[in-house]
Amino acid sequence: MLHRVSLLLRPLLWLGLLIIARPLWASGILLDPINLSIPEQVSHWRFTEAYTYPSPELGISLTYKQDNMVLTLYAYDGGRKHVTTGHRSAEVRQQVAQAHGDVLALWEHGQVDRVEWIKTAKAETATDQCGPQFAHRQYHLVQGQARILDSHLYLTGSHNHFIKLRISYPLGTDQAEAEVDAFVTMLSKLLGGCSSV
Repeated sequence: MLHRVSLLLRPLLWLGLLIIARPLWASGILLDPINLSIPEQVSHWRFTEAYTYPSPELGISLTYKQDNMVLTLYAYDGGRKHVTTGHRSAEVRQQVAQAHGDVLALWEHGQVDRVEWIKTAKAETATDQCGPQFAHRQYHLVQGQARILDSHLYLTGSHNHFIKLRISYPLGTDQAEAEVDAFVTMLSKLLGGCSSV
């Protein structure tokens, strides 16, 4: 009788193990160019979309959202065979300058009424985890009298690729800074292979 019960329970036990184990393999999004799995959810950020660009040097982007906040993570090599790790190399500075120009071009192309570069914002991250730091730029994108977006750019080199974040949300969004910091810190730890991710 006991043997029969154990045979009946065995499929349920396997099902339970599958349910428990599922998050280990189903909860990550593969950032393919650098073969790194990024969580589907980070703090309140939830993954919504992946896009692979037609030109290989442009890599891939992953989009995360929460309420009225949007975060896009890019991994690309720009056609380079080698990208220096970290945020202070000449090639990363060049990418930051190009991305900065792209933001300013939003005004030139009439997509926003005004772009304000917040020069008093921190120019780089300064966290104590083992992963790479990021160069940082902050902007206010003004559309009309009432609509102002807070926009952030983060960029670093890792795994022979440029890793870039663009984050935007309405100015004054509650807990926005903490949410941005949570994602940047998680990403830095993942890129650095830190044990406390």
